[in-house]
Order: sequence, then C-alpha cells, then structure tokens
Amino acid sequence: MRRPAGRCVAAFAALSLVTLAAPVTGQPASLPPTTPPASMPSSWSVGLPQDMALSFRGTVNLDEAGVGQQAMLYPAPNAVGLLAAIATHSLLTGSARNAQKQKLQAAADEVLEPFRPLIEATQPDGLLGRAWPATGLAGSPQWLPADAPPGTAATGTAGTLEWLPAYLLTQDRRSLVLDLALAVRLRETPQSLAYQNTVRVVGRARPEADPKEAWTSNGGAAWHAATANLLAQALTMAMQDWQGQLGPTDTAARTVRYQEGDKERMERAQVLREGCDHTVIRTLRGWLMAVPSQELVRQRLGCAPAAAPAVAPIASAPVQANAQGPTSSAAGASTP
Repeated sequence: MRRPAGRCVAAFAALSLVTLAAPVTGQPASLPPTTPPASMPSSWSVGLPQDMALSFRGTVNLDEAGVGQQAMLYPAPNAVGLLAAIATHSLLTGSARNAQKQKLQAAADEVLEPFRPLIEATQPDGLLGRAWPATGLAGSPQWLPADAPPGTAATGTAGTLEWLPAYLLTQDRRSLVLDLALAVRLRETPQSLAYQNTVRVVGRARPEADPKEAWTSNGGAAWHAATANLLAQALTMAMQDWQGQLGPTDTAARTVRYQEGDKERMERAQVLREGCDHTVIRTLRGWLMAVPSQELVRQRLGCAPAAAPAVAPIASAPVQANAQGPTSSAAGASTP
C-alpha cells in the first residue's frame, strides 16, 4: 500500500527540523563544514518511505495568474523547505489568487491523463533502483523504516540520503523535468546535515510531434528510463557538488537560455560544466540545474547534430489530440 505524498513528506520534514533555517547555498549546512569522503564508501541509507506516491504535475504558466513564472515549481528557502512546499502545494494556496492558480494547475495536469498507468507504476524503490547504477555510488540503496529516528543509518552504510523527487511534464508532452530536494547526513554526525541542495534537471525534448506512443510503448520503457535518467543525473550532480568536483565556483553569472519542451526558458546562473547533452549551472539562489545544451554549445564541443523535432502535419479537418516499481523494464540510466 502506497502512502500519500503529503504524509510522507511531513514525516520526512519532521526528521530534519534542525535544518529549516539553513540557506540553500550548495554548501554544507553544518558549521564547521563537513568534509565529504574522498571516495563514496559502501552504500547509503535512504531516508524516505519507499512506498510513497511520487509527485507528477503538468507545467503551468503562472504568469496568467499574475504571480510570475518561478525558476522551480516549488520555491523554498532550503531543501527541507522545498519538501514542505511540495507537501502542502504552497505555490497554489494561501493567496487571493488561489482559485485561479488551482484552476490553471488542474488544467495543466490534464496533460498527464494518458500516462496515469505509468505514473502509478513509477514507485520510489523501483525508480531509485533503476537510477542508482548510473550515479557511481557504491552498493545499492538501503531503505530505512518509515518510523526511523533522525540520523538513523543502516549497518555498513556511509550515512543517509534524504530525498524527494517531483516530476513535471511539459504541455507538448516532449520533455520531463525533475525537481529533487536532497539532504545528506553522515553516520559520524547524524544530527547535522553534511550537504543539502535543490536540483532541477530538464530532459531534452523528444523529437516526435506527439510522443504519447513513444512514452507508452513497450510497457513504458522510455518513460521509466527517462525518469530514472533524470534522477541519476540529479543525484550525481549533487554528490559531485558536495565533493567540489562539479566545476569552478568563481565564474561570473550570465543568462543561460535553454529549451523546456517547445518553450524557451532562461536563467541567470554560473555555468559549471558544458556537455553535448546538458549544461550544468548554479542559479543565483544556489540551486543546481542541468538544462539541454544549446546547438551552438554542441557545435563548439564537436557533438553530433541533435535530432530535429517533428512537425505535426497540417490537416484539412481538425485532428483529434491524441509493473511494478522495482521490476519495471527500462533502459539503463545515464549521467550528465
């Protein structure tokens, strides 16, 4: 039986109240800073009930509600604050425009209807199991009981990863996006956080004009691979950032443009790493992002040309719009 996301997030936040005042900087939250291991030893305990229901939403343009488009779906002062925001949907409540926001989000969520069976089959244990081999972390994740006290770590593990993923699907169905809140506790210092941050990974847009069939065919293999790929990238980025291996920290911020589905977005950020698939950046809030690399970047790096998006044919008449978690079949995940 899977638990509602709100209940699980509330329980997770209760384990981490000590961090509520810590800013998101991408740096250790404890003072003095906790030095990460030179190499990631053993495996990690996972501090989140493995039977919780994952969050999937449709992207929504909140400019229409007069609140502006946020860099992240769930803005919050720190990783634990992000968890609480996801649990309460604070972006959609507590203001005079609440009803309008809820209406916009409900309409945006309709894009998910063809994928409800895949969403139901995407469970945390299977998702993390598919993503884990591509992160470079040793062993396999060791799930903790839902009532485990703060700082609990399974025998033989380096510490605890407290994590919460929230997925978005763009309105053209071409791109999945992941927002991940992550907090790390080491076995030696379980009452303080060694690291915390929020990571967003924007998946490259699929080339099909309407990718519904591509997402759902073969038991949803492409869907399960994409969700795992995004999680593997986010975890890898965060752990590399903790180890100081992600990229230079003294580069000047600039405007980075990228595609999110068929929409162009921009973010003021430091560029940490450029690759054929994704460009890794740190936002002015300190969050990490991996966004699809622009074609000019790909050309400079000598990458193969990206597949051009398909264009829906023009018709003379209106065209009608078109498992188990741990054992779901999916392609292997990849790192950025």
